[in-house]
Amino acid sequence: MSFSLPERVTLKGPNFIREVFERGVGVEGFISFGIGNPAPEAIPVEVIEKAFDEVVHSNPMSLLQYGPMQGDVRLAELTLERLVKTHKMNPEGQGLIISNGAGQLLGLVPITVLEPGDEVYMDEFTFTSAINSVRNMGGKALGIKTDEHGMIP
Repeated sequence: MSFSLPERVTLKGPNFIREVFERGVGVEGFISFGIGNPAPEAIPVEVIEKAFDEVVHSNPMSLLQYGPMQGDVRLAELTLERLVKTHKMNPEGQGLIISNGAGQLLGLVPITVLEPGDEVYMDEFTFTSAINSVRNMGGKALGIKTDEHGMIP
């Protein structure tokens, strides 16, 4: 029995953004706009410590659980209520998934809606993960120029 990886994986090559980030980490003043790397002074350490302390003492088991696949149901309900109330969104037939980060949904959306050969229009400069997710499903990522108002049709 033999096993081989799909061609789309083996032909992909190294991640350029990650390589640039790893080279720049030790460089004084280096800021990467390709990978989240916030300035230490921008991190609200005391707020995070307080929130963590509250969770540890009120619901410590929640720290050790993955949580529901569809995300925090109560947060989704409250978010939908707010969208209906503040933006007059029609509540009929609406559903919402709360993800644990953009990467989760950048993978989920193309898997759910793309067929091989579909074109996906996105900002000309966007996350490499978004482009890769589209390409991995056989889609074609097409960059659209933007200005201060968004995409230029």
